[in-house]
Amino acid sequence: MLVLRAALLRRHGYGYGLPVSRAHPLARMALVHRSSTSSAQKEGYTEQNVKLGRPLSPSLSILARHPDVVWVLSFSHRATGAFLTAGVSAAAITYLASGSSFPEAIKSLEGVASYPILWNSCKFVMAFPLVYHMVNGIRHLTWDTGRAFDIPLIRKAGYAVVTVAVLTTLGLLWYTPAK
Repeated sequence: MLVLRAALLRRHGYGYGLPVSRAHPLARMALVHRSSTSSAQKEGYTEQNVKLGRPLSPSLSILARHPDVVWVLSFSHRATGAFLTAGVSAAAITYLASGSSFPEAIKSLEGVASYPILWNSCKFVMAFPLVYHMVNGIRHLTWDTGRAFDIPLIRKAGYAVVTVAVLTTLGLLWYTPAK
């Protein structure tokens, strides 16, 4: 019923806000007529901030001067997600364009394994974003349950995410499957 009343009031030109003398008789909530908006409300958000000399939000220049583990890890989570998407897409397109079978593609990668520094560098570049994104994703899933929202706990969990990701990646670098 409330939704229908709100739709009826909007159709007759009334929006939500402060009560005014011209309020519709059906109004049982605070309403303001759309034509009575102030000039500040008509002016756009960006124009108001330019007049006040405020930077666009969020200003990366402010964040760069005061790095915090929370925003650095948030940016890193998004960056690793984009990197993984681009890497998997490029690998899939390369595989499909090559026209070779999967065993042939794996054989071509075995040639890189004969150079240990190059092979371990490739493994790190592929493994770290995946491990970091996975571990940080678990932290995000914990937040989705409504837990661990205290700032000190968020920072501790951030350092734990980085530590676990680095140690797991190093473990994957030293792992060599048996032939």
